Amino acid sequence: MRFALLALGLALASGCKPPPPEKIEAAFRREVKFYFNTLNQDGLERKDALRAEQAMAQRNPALQAPTGTIYSTYVYNDSGFIVENFHCQICGAKLLLPFPSAEYLCRSCGHCPYKIGHPKTNLQKSPCEICTERATGLPKEPVEALQRETFKGFEGAVAKDMFEVTETNKEKGYMVAVVRYIRRVWAFDDQASVIVPQKALDRAQVDRSWLPAPGEEGGRKPGFHRPDTMYVGEITFSFRGGDLTVKSGPKEEPVRPWTDLLGSKN
Repeated sequence: MRFALLALGLALASGCKPPPPEKIEAAFRREVKFYFNTLNQDGLERKDALRAEQAMAQRNPALQAPTGTIYSTYVYNDSGFIVENFHCQICGAKLLLPFPSAEYLCRSCGHCPYKIGHPKTNLQKSPCEICTERATGLPKEPVEALQRETFKGFEGAVAKDMFEVTETNKEKGYMVAVVRYIRRVWAFDDQASVIVPQKALDRAQVDRSWLPAPGEEGGRKPGFHRPDTMYVGEITFSFRGGDLTVKSGPKEEPVRPWTDLLGSKN
């Protein structure tokens, strides 16, 4: 346990007056960030271990190459929020939006989902010049800052904090919070048999560092990880005396599988 949390725990155990709620909340938020950073680190280590096993199998044909391995990455920001049941204003696709790490292009049509498109919007041209920077080809940020209040004008859209305090006991130095996050599952295609079209590369996150290069290793394809499914999840944490405890959860719901990221309108 880090020194700040140890001092907090000792103060509470000795019967001293607990620190102000804002200091307890700050420590609470740090611990939740550490929790998700650890999960992300574990996922990357799992991926690296797979690559190492695969390299050994290539050097020694007697070893069997690993297959079917997946790993997860987590999107979490204690000052951010998630918007559920938001529909792209261009194509109508249902989207899940994490902020402030916003994705400024719709994954179904490749246009900016926050703008009401002109009736003659060319959905086949994706992404369009209006939605991207000419110099870089990257998505433009919306003109206006996207805050929680922004989505009150969109029918059905619901904004929820990623870190929502639900219970506070000032005397006991105790807090409870509902934490929301997004989990992405990356599946390993060991033979690179699934061809990733340029459309998918433009609209979805693909681990480009492992995309097979033409003619690599005499034509052999090394395989790569590709996004498979995305989940939105909730965990209820309690925090007392510097200790973070999972009170309930995690509860997760699948949002959009990989196949839906390539153009589904529902």
